[in-house]
Amino acid sequence: MKMGTRLLSFLAAGVLCVQGGIMTAAEEPSLLCPRRSYQEVSVSDFVSSSYKLTRQNSDYQEIHSLGEEIVESVNLWLGVHLERPLQIQDIQWEHFYKIYITLEDLYSIQTTQDLLKTLETGYAKWEGYIFLEEDVVSVQLEQHSDQGENHWTVVSAGFTEPEYMPGYDAAIKAGMDASSQEVSQAVLVCSGNGMTVCLLCSDTIDTMVTVSETEVIGDAGYLQNISVPGTQPKDGIFDFRQVAAHSKPFSPELPFSEIPEGGRLVGEMPQMDYCGIAQRDQVFGTGIWMVMGMAVIAAAATVGVLIWRHRNKKKQS
Repeated sequence: MKMGTRLLSFLAAGVLCVQGGIMTAAEEPSLLCPRRSYQEVSVSDFVSSSYKLTRQNSDYQEIHSLGEEIVESVNLWLGVHLERPLQIQDIQWEHFYKIYITLEDLYSIQTTQDLLKTLETGYAKWEGYIFLEEDVVSVQLEQHSDQGENHWTVVSAGFTEPEYMPGYDAAIKAGMDASSQEVSQAVLVCSGNGMTVCLLCSDTIDTMVTVSETEVIGDAGYLQNISVPGTQPKDGIFDFRQVAAHSKPFSPELPFSEIPEGGRLVGEMPQMDYCGIAQRDQVFGTGIWMVMGMAVIAAAATVGVLIWRHRNKKKQS
């Protein structure tokens, strides 16, 4: 009887220790990587003309002609909160970026042809940043059909902070420097796992890096493994191939309400603030603690039942 009681006490203490271990593992502070700050960097014209609003971009004339609409919309929506009314000369067209939105997972895509085919399943938007005194205004433009023709129009505007601006140029420059091939084009894609820079080299996507992740869970070694060569984890620029190799599987899901005929996606844009990367090993390690804890609890319950039966037998005899 004493032996059974001691065993039960030992197992109970084991349960408490394991539960404490689980809590410690779960509450272990993760390493935070702030969103990539915007940086002025030099990117070749033949690359930047594909993702940036330059005179070489096919959308340049139409987007540039929306200047007055942008001014009117921003002043209407944000007027009372602005340092002063926005004027046409305040718009910095070089800070407008074309972003493709898709539901597809980009990790398995290897060629330019496959990427462009994937992007056809979604749609594109232009995202612009306007520096106005102490304010930074973000503007979104989307394409709408009017009598069979597609036209760009302003759909939203709001305030943002300079440190929260995705460093598109900086990420593309870092990817180009790390690439072993000559980059001929760059495409910005939102795939549900954060914003992505796809660098196209001939027919091969050489490097894919995220530019808008806000939290990365893992140790210093993990962060170093997924960072683009030549950058530090604090820079927030990660190699998608390495993320896929070292992290748990992703199932990108965007909160679009429907996909009507024509393939255009309708719904709210995802909140990029909630995109994060979780380290596979850490998740797996925590899982082991949980399994061990459940096993100990089950063993303790079994011993308890056996002791209770033994007591009843003695009473009956």
